[in-house]
Amino acid sequence: MGEFFRSLFDTDFMPHVACLRTPGVIWLHVVSDTLIAISYLIIPLGLVRLSRLRKDFVFHNKLALFAGFILSCGATHILSVVTLWTPFYRFEGLLKAVTALISLATVVLLIRLIPRVAELPSADEWRRTKEELQAEIARRAKTQAESELLSAIVAHSENAIISKDLSGNITSWNAGAEHLFGYNQTEAIGQHISLIIPPERAGDEAYLDYIRLSNRIERFETLRMHKDGQRIEVSFVESAIRDEKGEVIGVSKIISDIGGLKRAEEKFQLVVESAPNAIVMINRAGEITLVNQRTEQWFGYTREELLGKPVEILLPEQFRNIHVGHRSGFFTKPVAVGASERAMGAGRELYARRKDGSEFPIEVGLNPLETEEGPMVLSAIVDVTERKKMEENVREFNRILESQVSERTAQLRNANKELEEFAYAASHDLKAPLRVIDNCSRWIEEDLQEHLAGDTRENMNLMRGRIKRMEKLLDDLLDYARIGRTTDARYAETIAGDKLMNNILELLAPVGFTLKVSPSFAHIQVRTMPLQQILMNLIGNAIKHHDKKAGCIEVTVEDLGSHYAFAVKDDGPGIPVRFHEQIFQMFQTLRPRDQVEGSGMGLAMVRKHVVLYGGKIQVESLEGQGSIFRFTWPTQQTLREQAV
Repeated sequence: MGEFFRSLFDTDFMPHVACLRTPGVIWLHVVSDTLIAISYLIIPLGLVRLSRLRKDFVFHNKLALFAGFILSCGATHILSVVTLWTPFYRFEGLLKAVTALISLATVVLLIRLIPRVAELPSADEWRRTKEELQAEIARRAKTQAESELLSAIVAHSENAIISKDLSGNITSWNAGAEHLFGYNQTEAIGQHISLIIPPERAGDEAYLDYIRLSNRIERFETLRMHKDGQRIEVSFVESAIRDEKGEVIGVSKIISDIGGLKRAEEKFQLVVESAPNAIVMINRAGEITLVNQRTEQWFGYTREELLGKPVEILLPEQFRNIHVGHRSGFFTKPVAVGASERAMGAGRELYARRKDGSEFPIEVGLNPLETEEGPMVLSAIVDVTERKKMEENVREFNRILESQVSERTAQLRNANKELEEFAYAASHDLKAPLRVIDNCSRWIEEDLQEHLAGDTRENMNLMRGRIKRMEKLLDDLLDYARIGRTTDARYAETIAGDKLMNNILELLAPVGFTLKVSPSFAHIQVRTMPLQQILMNLIGNAIKHHDKKAGCIEVTVEDLGSHYAFAVKDDGPGIPVRFHEQIFQMFQTLRPRDQVEGSGMGLAMVRKHVVLYGGKIQVESLEGQGSIFRFTWPTQQTLREQAV
């Protein structure tokens, strides 16, 4: 054996190339063995890479043995190439022996490993397992999110949410419970539930534990106790808490403070009962669910007789069938309707029927409501019997009044006609003797020309002046009577304001007086009459009653939209306040007619014109400080609207 190892690398044999001789065969062996050797060397590198990537892999020792087997096989192929030229046959034989041993060990290991490898899942099984794991991860994530959401809802709920174990000890306590009962979490958790139960309600829990066998208590109203001892009206829902096996391990409570709701219900009931109208509430089936005291009084039924009955019991028999259809249609499309809008029976009178069969007129307002019991309609019924009587009385009164107005209008029309005829006749009949007196005075003066003294001649002139004054008075009286009834083309003629003022100045021709006209007159359009007569009268009065031979008169106008505001201002002697109303009356003058010629009708005629056209006139004056006459006059647009 020693000799074998000493001559392990001896070359005392003939190389393979000497036997093969053919170059093509030689290189076929060289290339094939080289490629096989390279492949055998690369495979262990891949196994090393796999081992490093999967440190949890349970076959590391097996991979090492398999890698040794591959490397030894690769080495034999390398030596096959070498021994083509260098006959290291002893070393090659030794290497093959080692390779054979490793191969046998690998075979034994593989035989033992096959059952374990066979137990490994297939690719499809691995895929299904992966999908199941991903689904489980998603489910747990969703459960976690829902749990967090539920925790957030519980934490921020306005209702008190409490849980307790089977011993009655509190296990959870949210912010709503802290707000409702006054205890914080530290004070409440671990305490017995009797912490919030009044002594007089201690039996509630035993009762609830008994009925909780149904797993849930939908609604239970009772009293609970605040930290300060105050009683609280509450309503709560209870549910059993179960573990994974379905065993009850505790109870959860959702508690609501209904004290405010109770007070609101009491106020609502008080409002309903004290309402001046009948209040009736019905459900979708048309059954009466609520009535007030007024309903009992008006219809003659007791509350017990109405509750649960169809609302048609309150209607006349001839309307009951058709009302069922109207009611169903309203529930299909409910709209709040006031009593004045006549929700039912639009266009005709509505009547209700009492228990004794009598009927009375009503109006009904409808208001849809959403309640825990479903949709409802609240009806407000108004008894309009007295109003109907009042309306009938008003209609009768209006009929009588219209008859009286028509009669009075006819009387006034006749009186105005008679007045106009009288004024005309009086003017004509009185002017005739005045003309005779005037003519006689002239004849006498001519016949006695040589015998008339100064005083006599002055008296004759005075008499003729009085005759002219009387004729002027009769003319003014006739014009006053005709105001509003007699018109001519000038009453329809439209003229520019500045042109109207030019015409007035030409007619008056004031001597010694300055007349200032506002530029605003150029921007207005007015009817010539009777505005020209009004302004001429006011300006003429300012000149005629001035205490000096010279003065200043200012005429202005302002557009107020629907009306013009005119003003005639002078610097004359003024008018004492006590005469401000008197000057607008007929036949009134402040100075004797012997000093200032006039009939006393001018301002009376002015005011009648202004009032007839819907305006107002007033005077602003103090004695010694001049006067301002202001009056309003409709615009052309206002006159057209009044005409329409």
